[in-house]
Amino acid sequence: MTQLIKMTSTYRIEVIATNSNPPQTTVSISLETFGIIITSLLGIISLFAAGAKIVTRFNGIGNDIKNLRKDLASHSTLIEEFKQLQKDFSSLDKSFSIHQQDFMNHKDAVLLGFNGAKERTEHKWERTKEELEKVNNDVNDLQRYLHEQSGFIVRQRISLDPERQ
Repeated sequence: MTQLIKMTSTYRIEVIATNSNPPQTTVSISLETFGIIITSLLGIISLFAAGAKIVTRFNGIGNDIKNLRKDLASHSTLIEEFKQLQKDFSSLDKSFSIHQQDFMNHKDAVLLGFNGAKERTEHKWERTKEELEKVNNDVNDLQRYLHEQSGFIVRQRISLDPERQ
């Protein structure tokens, strides 16, 4: 309490005015006010958490984009290497096809030559048999004539067929 004191010359003290302490302001919090404050604080915290989560997601997306760009760059070099390998393989395939066709042509030519030689041999053999039959008939006629004229006797007959021997 504050008091103003006036002193006079007669040593008398008079109280002119007194001022009591001003009323203290007190904060009174009711449950409703407390609920509003807690809800507000939780809302602000959840907004900060959501903001942090969004920022984290954006950073993750940015990192994924960087990784995708690196992968795309490495994939483009792999694609170029694959295209080069494909060109090499197609040229080898064409070369192999050419060699395969050359082999087939050579094989056909050899088979034709072999079959032609076989047919020629069979044909020559048949002609030789026919000629030998003619000669054999002529020999038989000659032997018959000699046998009739002079009594000539043949000891062994020659035949080309194994069944006739």
